[in-house]
Amino acid sequence: MGLLMQQTENSAELFLYGSIGWPADFTDERSFDDVDAIKKLSALPAGLPLTVYVNSPGGSVTDAMAIKTQLEMRAKSSPVTICVTGLAASAASVIVCAQGARVVMGKGALLMLHNPMTSAFDANQHELRKTADTLERFAAQMKAVYMAKSHLSDAQVTQLMDDETWLSAEQSVELGFADAVDDSMPVTAALTADFLSIGGMNFDRRAFGSLPIFHKEKTMKETTKTQAVQPAVAGEAAAHGQSATPAPIASAEELTAKYPQLAEQIYNAGVKAERARLQALDELQGLGADDILAAAKYVDGLTVEQCSVKILKRQREQQTAAAQALKQDGAQAAAELAQLAPSAPTAAAEPGNPSDPITAMIINAMRKQQGGNHGND
Repeated sequence: MGLLMQQTENSAELFLYGSIGWPADFTDERSFDDVDAIKKLSALPAGLPLTVYVNSPGGSVTDAMAIKTQLEMRAKSSPVTICVTGLAASAASVIVCAQGARVVMGKGALLMLHNPMTSAFDANQHELRKTADTLERFAAQMKAVYMAKSHLSDAQVTQLMDDETWLSAEQSVELGFADAVDDSMPVTAALTADFLSIGGMNFDRRAFGSLPIFHKEKTMKETTKTQAVQPAVAGEAAAHGQSATPAPIASAEELTAKYPQLAEQIYNAGVKAERARLQALDELQGLGADDILAAAKYVDGLTVEQCSVKILKRQREQQTAAAQALKQDGAQAAAELAQLAPSAPTAAAEPGNPSDPITAMIINAMRKQQGGNHGND
């Protein structure tokens, strides 16, 4: 999705999905930067409530800092709510720490804090030392942001960043990084060989130095009141000699039978998302692409971004075809004029004189065109 702004008379919604400040060709067009975000935010009317939805693995710290600052400026005069609908990791966690904004974590959402990272190629020892010093300055800025948002000390935040700590929604609230957990906004997550899939998006697992505790090959260090994400039932299951890993649910019917409330929440969330999709598609009416919109609504299931791309592609094809037809008509007219030119009078004929063969040809063409138009009425 990247960045998307939706606005009504009473509220606005900003979606920050994907990597921050990385080129689109690297992230499969799922990215956003500070320029786009600030442009959208600056255009909002003063006082209009804003909800920001975040699902991002991080990216550019400077872009994230700029977006955070813009949200803080808006929060001074307008209500701002930040909802983490999946992941707020690395630089994305900086955005979530915007002062004055209310932060809500979806049930199952994750917050990840670590030290800033970079890569260096063809660098000598002096350049590497300079890069390390730059990373130290960025780490100090991020630490200050985390301390201002939470109720943690310098040493505690330093430990969190050094350990690359993954926090659950509940732990984020406990430590002061978030204000509430929204049970009506459940978040599902899974880990594969290549991706961390969370909140409906896939993130390259190689982008993270460590992974959440549900990755069985990695056990994170526990610290007092700053422990990493852990399954809540693991200890109880072990105490009773049971497996800490529940049997997978194979069907929607089984999910409904075992967890009816969760199934209802998932259904309601799906209905809400589908209504929002249809409403966004309705805003594209009047662009001469009703067939594309109808297919997107009831056949293809396209998002508003995907549908917009198809409409733009068709419009460009139509414009190209019209320009080509105009070019061909002009070439034909030029050829006809060239054939008439040798027989044209050299002295007596004037441009406004019907006896001029060129003028007569143009008049005849206009009459034919007018006759054709009348025939189509």
